[in-house]
Amino acid sequence: MLTINPLAKKEYPDVSELKDCDFVGISPLYTPSYCGMIKDLCASHGFEPHFVRYTENAISLIYNLLHENDVFICDKYFRDYQNPSMQLV
Repeated sequence: MLTINPLAKKEYPDVSELKDCDFVGISPLYTPSYCGMIKDLCASHGFEPHFVRYTENAISLIYNLLHENDVFICDKYFRDYQNPSMQLV
């Protein structure tokens, strides 16, 4: 998420707190397992993710965080892990 997202101030937000966020994801055309994983994760916390944009690959995810409410889920090996405009929680 961008550092302007209110959840960025929390050290460890719960997945359930993302229910009102807009998700950016890798297109199911390129990586179907990614969307499935995100949907399963959100379902286990009682909500369905609201995808607003899809990218062709993980590298494009950060460039598609356009609004305060946008989020994407990645692992700690994400290439732009140290990007100062993004808050990883």
